[in-house]
Order: sequence, then C-alpha cells, then structure tokens
Amino acid sequence: MRRLKYLLAILLMLTMSGCQDVLTTKPIGEKPSELKAEDWDGIWSNSKGEFCSIKVVDGKNGMLKMACLGWEEEEAKVSTLELQLREWGNCVFATAISLSTENSGSRDNSEGGYSWARIKRDGNMLIFWMPNWDKFSSLVKNGKLPGKVINPQVDRSDISIDLGEPTPEHLEIFASDVYNWDDPAILVRIASSQKDR
Repeated sequence: MRRLKYLLAILLMLTMSGCQDVLTTKPIGEKPSELKAEDWDGIWSNSKGEFCSIKVVDGKNGMLKMACLGWEEEEAKVSTLELQLREWGNCVFATAISLSTENSGSRDNSEGGYSWARIKRDGNMLIFWMPNWDKFSSLVKNGKLPGKVINPQVDRSDISIDLGEPTPEHLEIFASDVYNWDDPAILVRIASSQKDR
C-alpha cells in the first residue's frame, strides 16, 4: 500500500502523516476544466501494475472520481478520490476535493486544506507533478506568497504549508518552476470505458 499511497499522494492529495504537503484553502485555478468522458473514463495503470478507475462525474465543473486498488500486507485495499481540474492560462491543476480509504474513512479536504498538483493529459497518459515543498517554503518565508509553515518545530517530514487563498498574481508563481519535475507520477490508460462503436 505504500506505493499506492505514494501514487494517490502524487495524484494530489493525501495529506497523510509523514508527507510534506503544500495546502490551499480553495482549489487552484481560475476556472474549471471542461472534461469529456471519452478522454478520461477508463482503467489507468502505473509502472508498478497498480490500477485506478477514473470517471468524469461533472464534466462542466472539471470533476473526476478515481477508485484505486493497491496492496497492504497481502490485503487488497481500495481508496477513492474526488478531484477537481481547474485551469489558469495553459496550466491545469488537479485538487483533491475528498478522499475515502478503507482504513481511515472519508475526508473532506475543505476542512484541513486542499492538496493539489500540476497535471497534464497527453493522449492516454496522465502526468502529475507535486509542488516542490522547499521552493514553496522559501516563497512563503520570503513573503512572495502568503501562508504559513505548519508545525515548523517538528521534523520536516511532518510540516505542511498553508497558502491560504491564492490570487491571480500567486497563480503566476504556481505556473512557474515550483514542482518536482524529475519525480512525476504517470498513469497510462489501458482500457477505455466507452463502448465500441
């Protein structure tokens, strides 16, 4: 399940203990992406053979649901995630709206802050880049972004950054080189949910 948690975290979200996270109080982007089921619905897999079923649930508002299957100590575990895709310029951001796992139940991220990532769909490939914690921490400490570092006295692996509500000026920073570009999560669609025509 560690790899599944990593996949889900990269897909935006988990704010689980032991993860560095960059949080906001609202989803990132100016407007929802318009999604078509034929572009997104289906079974997606990573290079480790873990699977996610993705379904467009509200295309006009950029809403997707994901159900991911992984293993933890010889037991199959399922996690579900609701994502909203929003745009700013030519950038698309995926924000984790809610998460449900067998171990921890449901979580509405609006209460504790939203996890998010930059996303790109290229045909049947989805690429997710998580925010670079060090770069965002520096931007907050230098006053270039509003926010606060949560639990700064604790081991760095347990620190989160709460950016508050980013303005369009802040989105320019979000569209820049502030991601873990060399460590993306990649999913490839291996089956479409669309019926043969």
